[in-house]
Amino acid sequence: MHRRPGRVAVLALGLDRESVTSRRRQLYDGIREAILTGRVLPGTRIPSTRALADDLGCSRNTAAAAYEQLQAEGYLETRVGAGTIVAASVPEASLQVRAPRGIPPTRHRRRGISRRGGLLLRARAALPPLPPSRPFRLGVPAFDVTACNAWARLVARWARGMPRRVFEYGDPAGYPPLRHAIAAYLREARGVRCDADQVVVVSGSQQGIDLAARVLLDAGDRVGLEDPGYPGARAAFAAAGARLQPIAVDREGFRVDVAARRAPGARLVYVTPSHQFPLGVRMSPRRRVALLQWATRTGAARLRA
Repeated sequence: MHRRPGRVAVLALGLDRESVTSRRRQLYDGIREAILTGRVLPGTRIPSTRALADDLGCSRNTAAAAYEQLQAEGYLETRVGAGTIVAASVPEASLQVRAPRGIPPTRHRRRGISRRGGLLLRARAALPPLPPSRPFRLGVPAFDVTACNAWARLVARWARGMPRRVFEYGDPAGYPPLRHAIAAYLREARGVRCDADQVVVVSGSQQGIDLAARVLLDAGDRVGLEDPGYPGARAAFAAAGARLQPIAVDREGFRVDVAARRAPGARLVYVTPSHQFPLGVRMSPRRRVALLQWATRTGAARLRA
């Protein structure tokens, strides 16, 4: 069968075999750019996945995956008898908002993200790079073969009887039976008086800190936090617009006397009393009592991790 290369050539596509970007993504980006720049016009029939794969030397599955994504996003359409064509109205064109005639466009001093977005970027830039995977890395459990195999068996057993509700929207505070179990554990093991309605299940400590910062802080509120301390907490409070007040740590943990002097009007105090990050010291009972008394007098919220 004679293949017509013209339709492939009009896309002006090429694959970089050395690129870290997947071939599917390269095809998607190349075809999308050809559509948005007008190199291929609406209604243009594009080559079949087989022809494209043969021309570029990639698998047909790769080409099909790129086409499927472009169709899902509205760039391509499939018509019976006509094959795959460029959609009459691409997403970017339909989403453009034109100002009414006679009203001059507003001139912004800064274009792009909001002030809060800028705070988030600055907070993210302050975080250290992720360390490489190595033994004894902080915050990472032991990945011994026995534990991983046991976890895999439990997941597989649960998945075989997986109820339909797992594909539906659940309680935003977390799975209710789990929250009841956590509340019962806290009452029995920690002496914490709470019920399931006071428990929120999060995906990790960082999400919990971020949620607490959003709920408890307004822009400009002062936060006392350990120095040295957890960079992720510092970033979350900075992103919330808080004023950060570092508080020294010694062998007994968080220096409450320093906090009383330097952050007398703190809205929130963040501490890691059981195993201070990164020094590993444990806050003494005397300091814990002093912290509770000071926070009670000043009305500061206490966030511990």
